[in-house]
Order: sequence, then structure tokens, then C-alpha cells
Amino acid sequence: MANNMQPAYGFPGQPQQAVYSPFRLGHNQNVVPPPIPNIPEEIGHYQEMQRMNTRLGHWRNMPGIVDENAYPNWYLMPIPWHYREAGESPSDFQAQGNHWNMEPLKPSDNAEDLDAAISDDQLPERARRPWHRLQDVKQFFGSGGATPGSNKTWHYKKVLGYGGNGLACHYRVEDGPANGQDVAVKVQIKGWRSSSLKREQEMMRKLTHSKHIIQEVPRDRISKRARKNIPVDWTPFDSSDEYDSSGDEDVPPLPQKVVTRRKDLPLWVIDDKHSRWDRAPPFSAKPSPRDEKNFLVLEFAEHGDLNNFMGKMNMQGGGMPLRIHWNWWLCLVKQCVAMTYYPRKFHPDRFNANGRDLDEIVPDTSISWRKKNMVHFDFDVFNVFMGGLTPGDDHSIIPVLKLADFGLAEEIKPQKRDTYYLAYRRLAKWAYYSPEQFGAEWEFIPADRNGSNICDERVAGNYGSHTNVYCAALVMISIMTGCYPPQPPLRGTMVLDDGTEIVTYGGFLLDDAAWGMFDFELRMILARCLAHYPDQRPSVEELLQNGLANTARANAEMDTDDDVRFWYKDQVLGAPTTPQAQSLQAQSPQAQSSQAQPLQTASLPVYSVDRSVPSNPRVIKKVKST
Repeated sequence: MANNMQPAYGFPGQPQQAVYSPFRLGHNQNVVPPPIPNIPEEIGHYQEMQRMNTRLGHWRNMPGIVDENAYPNWYLMPIPWHYREAGESPSDFQAQGNHWNMEPLKPSDNAEDLDAAISDDQLPERARRPWHRLQDVKQFFGSGGATPGSNKTWHYKKVLGYGGNGLACHYRVEDGPANGQDVAVKVQIKGWRSSSLKREQEMMRKLTHSKHIIQEVPRDRISKRARKNIPVDWTPFDSSDEYDSSGDEDVPPLPQKVVTRRKDLPLWVIDDKHSRWDRAPPFSAKPSPRDEKNFLVLEFAEHGDLNNFMGKMNMQGGGMPLRIHWNWWLCLVKQCVAMTYYPRKFHPDRFNANGRDLDEIVPDTSISWRKKNMVHFDFDVFNVFMGGLTPGDDHSIIPVLKLADFGLAEEIKPQKRDTYYLAYRRLAKWAYYSPEQFGAEWEFIPADRNGSNICDERVAGNYGSHTNVYCAALVMISIMTGCYPPQPPLRGTMVLDDGTEIVTYGGFLLDDAAWGMFDFELRMILARCLAHYPDQRPSVEELLQNGLANTARANAEMDTDDDVRFWYKDQVLGAPTTPQAQSLQAQSPQAQSSQAQPLQTASLPVYSVDRSVPSNPRVIKKVKST
């Protein structure tokens, strides 16, 4: 009897193998493609395109976190899937989300588990390795960790958190009973030696003195020897070490370097690039010692990350004054500005900083062309931290927000080969992908590892400051709603003041009936920041100007200073956790006089997408309330 089943899996230049799709044939769903050992780089690039197109195609159309085993037929994905020559447009294949579950932010309690455990058999399997690393950290910093001859002592406080690769601990470094400094120590879980921590340290040093970026604590303050040379990959477009100034002296600025489009490079230049890829990267540092211990000592954010803070507010039923929304949005904007205009290079007071942090600014246009293109790639509520109050500045009554964890950050370069941009497509937590990563434009791109198909794309792989802006808007939505962002994204449209209609994933914010509790100007700017096309999002320069003006308006017209102080004392410093205490507090005259607006997460609307007229742009509409 003839076998009519067709092989479902093969790669360019490779014979197809008799592996059959369980989705096509209705076979056992546990059937998965066999691993291919030692696959050539071109085939590996092809597979990665298949895997990510399938994964993020699912992400932008279906809700929930799904393991790759849930779609074992990813290897059937044709590359490219669609063709522009056939008249198809990427807009026809964009996010089709039609429901927002509005999953509330939840505080994590895994850190307390490590501190409470006496032995690893009291912990689940995933927490045992972090627990052993915690014991190593306690031993190193608790005995012999300080520089010989120093009178500084390290006192362990608690675990701040841990993830797949990192462990963070709270320490207090004291120099006598009256002098001390709280710090956060970050180590890798797998061992003391870590190239990723070295790389994160190098990226953080580019942002030295940034007020809204978590800073590395100078080693001389805590009696730890500084590492002078950090071996990192050489980056030809990084000018952080080329200049100590940003060009605002009497010497005229240098002309901006024009990068030749990749597809226009002559053949000999491409051959030269290929030969350089095969060489070992040049290092400016000496070889690492065998007993090297890599760790980061960072400034301590006393109120933790936004996910835990907002999660606790959800549990306590707390609210937030509207004035804080604009102040915190300005913090997020300044974090984006810092990654575009490094204060250590562009701030006019950079030579007179004397250890103090500098507020992020946009420099004069004569030197702004030298702006950087750092993308965080992990910008979410888990990596935005809340500091304390700083008397005498903008955060005297409202806590400052600071961005941390630059382990995935990168200065994106122009005109690189396709594999360069594909490598950054997977770098984000589940709910915080940007259109540059999940957009259907990827499905029109052929698989050519060394090709020039992506470098000139309008959306796919077009990472930049606009990517940070998109993620900052998602974080702000979480602050306003107490929920994770919509996943899949809710695609809609909005009309700008000049009559231009744009595709945005924040159109639902413009529904006054559902979101009228929040300031309209803030909702409008967030909807623009969530535009699908990066060139339609506002620039960091526009956002900073807009944020400063509206924050001043909010401080003058919205909640009073007393309202904000009450909120800080009640919700930040420690709200009661028992229902009885919450009931008593709600009946107090002080609580009744507060004008703080409650989040009321339970009454926020659930959204659907109107597809009654398929030819029209999809319009977000409210369908019910929970």
C-alpha cells in the first residue's frame, strides 16, 4: 500500500526527512521534530526564523504564556511566509487580540523562601541552586570580603530576588555605628565568574551619573577593590571612550559619520567583514585571574520594584493620586532620555558632578546628532525600582523611579547583517514585546544569515530609542491599571491633530467612558507611544518637553501636597494588611478627606475588537465590565 503521507520538514540545501506533522495528520500531539546535531549556521538561522515567527505569531494572536511544545509544528513554517510582490501587506497580519484579561500584578514571595530555608531540601528544585549561591555570597561578604586594613563591615539583610541567572541581596556596609550605606549585591547563580555581569557593568558605566538609572556604587566607598580592566567585545560604533566631552567646546563638532547601506557595499568590503568575523575579538584587558569573582554592588532602592509595589497595592485595595501618574511618567521618559543622551557625555555639568547624579536633559541641537542608540530589551515593571524621597528636588514628596538590569542592553548599530537583528528578537519578558519584535513584517523576510534584508526595514528589527519609548508606555499602563499590559496587543487606530490616522496598540485608552478617571493628555501621549510604526511614535525630545509641561500642570492643578504625603505614608511606607485594619483606616477622617483616586482594578473594563466590518480598521470598543 502506498504511503501518501508527505514529509513536513526540511531546510534549504538539505534533503527532506520523513518526519510528519501531528497537526496535519491528527497523530499523537507529543510527536516533535528530532534534534539536528551540529547544524550549519545557515540552517540554524533558518530554524531560528521559523521558531520565532511561529512563537510571536502565536503571541500576537492568542492569549497566555505558551511553551514551544504547544506548537511542535514550528518547523513547518515557510520562510518567507508571505510575499510583498503578491500584494500582501504586513498590516493584514498584525495583532488580532480581542480580549484583555487584565491580569493583576502580583508580588513575588520567592525571596522570602530562600531566607527562611535552613537546608535546600526545604525548597523546590528551582530554588535550590539560588539557595546554595546565597550561602556562598554570605560567606564571601561576611568573612574576608572587605579590603584588608579597612574598618568597614558588611551586614547581610535579606534576599531581594532571584531569577533564571541572577541573585540580588540587600547588605548594609557600615563604617562605625553612625555611618553606613545600604547596597544591593548582584551575582550570577551559576558561579562567581560571569561574562554577562562584566558586560552589564560596562553598559551601566555608560550611564554613570544618570539620576533615573540605578547606579553602581564606587568600590572605594565600600572597601572593595575596583576592577580596572573589563574584557568586553570590541564595538566599532561605540564612542563612549573616544571622547570625554560631547563637543560643546570652542572646537567645532565633527561631521556625523554616514554609514553605507549594507546592500550597496562592494564585494571586497563584504569579504573583509566575513574574515573579521572569524577572528577572535580584540580585548583591551589582561586575562582574568583564576580566582576572579564577578559581582555588582548597586545603589539600594528601598521600596523595591514596581511589580511588587503595585501587587501589594492591589492586595490592599489602595489607590494613587493622579498627580503621581505624570511625575512617574516623567521618570520613565527621563530613563529613555538617559539611554539616548548619556549624562556623562552630554550634560553640561558632567565635569562638576562630584559624585552626584545629574538630571537627564536633551542637549543643544549642534551636538545632539551624536546621540546614542542604546536599547534596554528588558524594560518592564520588574526592572523599574522605586527609591526614596530626596528633599530639595523634584522628588521631595514623590518617590523617584529608576531603571535597572542592563544585562540585555545593547547599543544597536546600523546596517548589520540579518543574524544581528534576529538575535535581539527574543529579548523581552512575555507581556513586553515591541512591534519591532512581534510584528508580522518578519514573515515577509527571507532567511539569509549574512543578508541585508532587515537593516532597512521600517518595523522588523528596527530597534532604537523608540523601542524604549514603547516599553515605557507599557510600564505606565501597568502603573495606571495595576495590571499587566494587554496580551495579545489590542490593535486599534487613532487620529492625530494633523488628521493622520495611525495604527496603535493603545487606542483603548481614548475611550472616555472607560478611562475618563485618568488624565486625557496622558492617555493621548501613551496611545501615540504605542504606535505600531516606530517613526510614528513621539521622540524622546518631544516626550521630555511634553512631560515637563504636563507634570508642572499636574503639580499645580491636581492633588495637593498633603494628599501625596498621605498616600506615601499610607501606601508606600506600610499600609495595614488585615481587613479589619483596612476597614478602620477607611473610616478615619484623614482617609475620607484624601482626594487620592483609587485604582478600582476590579471595575476596569474588558475590551473586545469589533470585526463586524472586516474591511474597516478595527476599532476598540467596550463590551462589558467585571
